Amino acid sequence: MGKKDTSTKSSEVTTTTTEKTDNVETTQSVDTTLVTSPSSSGTMSHLVKILPHMKDDLATMRKVTKEEFTEAMAALPEEFRNNFQKLLEQMNPKKTGMHAGPTKFTPFVLIANQGIGSDPMRPQRCPKGAAYSSTGDLVMVLKEDMEAYEGKPSKIAVSVVGMYNSRIFFAQKDASGNPKPPPGVELKGTEPVCYSRDRIRGVRYGECDSCPYRPQFGAATKACQDGLDLYVMNADMSVIYVLGLKPSSFKGCSGVIEKRQKTWPELFSGQFWLSNELIKRPGQEFVVWKADPRVDKSNNPVMNSPEVIRLLNLVARQIETDVYLPSLAGVYLRQSEGSGTEETTVSPEIIAAAAGGIDYSGSGNV
Repeated sequence: MGKKDTSTKSSEVTTTTTEKTDNVETTQSVDTTLVTSPSSSGTMSHLVKILPHMKDDLATMRKVTKEEFTEAMAALPEEFRNNFQKLLEQMNPKKTGMHAGPTKFTPFVLIANQGIGSDPMRPQRCPKGAAYSSTGDLVMVLKEDMEAYEGKPSKIAVSVVGMYNSRIFFAQKDASGNPKPPPGVELKGTEPVCYSRDRIRGVRYGECDSCPYRPQFGAATKACQDGLDLYVMNADMSVIYVLGLKPSSFKGCSGVIEKRQKTWPELFSGQFWLSNELIKRPGQEFVVWKADPRVDKSNNPVMNSPEVIRLLNLVARQIETDVYLPSLAGVYLRQSEGSGTEETTVSPEIIAAAAGGIDYSGSGNV
């Protein structure tokens, strides 16, 4: 549950489909009934027309019902139940005068401050190497900055509720620092040339295996880069984050998680300490994500209880059916219509979230 060869960040599909990868927010009109209308059985089989290669999986995937969430929440300790209820309200805000479109299940983005670029959501006091959320809150800092930022931890305990592969292709930059896209491609701002939710098909160039820009080991110029979207819930069930990992974070973060979870019945059968590390090399500094199994005496027994595991299972399903699948279908639908990314707009915080390592939009990417 939740571990797929496809990826997404968060999505809202209405008359205009908005979908976010770890780097890009794309908007284009599509036939929403193909993407958002669940079958009468509650499965995701309505997407078979767009994702025929996932026919068997789609037939068995069921959207989480309100009754399932209500029943699972009732079994939680009061503090956790209240925290999770508040979280659902934060992810599905209801504001006076705003009634367009369906309610959303939108995890918050957790961003590593690489010390480059600008982001309106970045807190005013946010040192390089710190992590902040798309709400503008400083979440954690490097261990050496803890004294200066009293009260902020250097790591947070999390349960993993989703892992999805992705790819992103940023244009190289010329000597003046301006994007230099492939011939025939026009970009707006810092948008990527192409992206994929599953490392199988990209929104502009189609099949990844036949794409001349696909990631290749040892290539002199790195065009497209592999990525991974990691969804986590913190230890008191008050927030769900999504992190956009790049290859520099695979070994120390997603690789550690995958190795540990091979012995677990579920992604969330245990917890991890999530932190950042500042890597310094000659002429280069960048921040990577790290994960360490939480096996110390402070391990939270409530998060490993059957009641919480049950709710985390529902959260993983919700991410799969309400975030990942509609977003994946949107990419396949656009590419099949030959639309490319002409109407792409970029969300700054999503671009920042993808920088789990080196600035891959630069000319010196590795």
